[in-house]
Amino acid sequence: MDYGVSICHRGALRLSESMSTHPHHTGKCPKCDQKMAHIVEQSVMIWQGDVRSEGRSYQCPHCHTVLSAGLEPVAELKGLVGEIKKYLSFLQ
Repeated sequence: MDYGVSICHRGALRLSESMSTHPHHTGKCPKCDQKMAHIVEQSVMIWQGDVRSEGRSYQCPHCHTVLSAGLEPVAELKGLVGEIKKYLSFLQ
């Protein structure tokens, strides 16, 4: 199913033509108020106390305001699988 979003070079997300001209599309930056045809994605490190995790931030392509940030789900799953493997090998 096409949701109207594709990944461009350097991690940018781009809306398809049908999505960018959709009458309900209100993708404006809350800071600079410019319409965003794509969003810049960047890898970041997220610190939770002494624990470092991989994360992603999503930014306005015009003023680089961070719109959202969060943990990288694939990296988190890999870490969880690694911990489960260690635990299972410990049980044997």
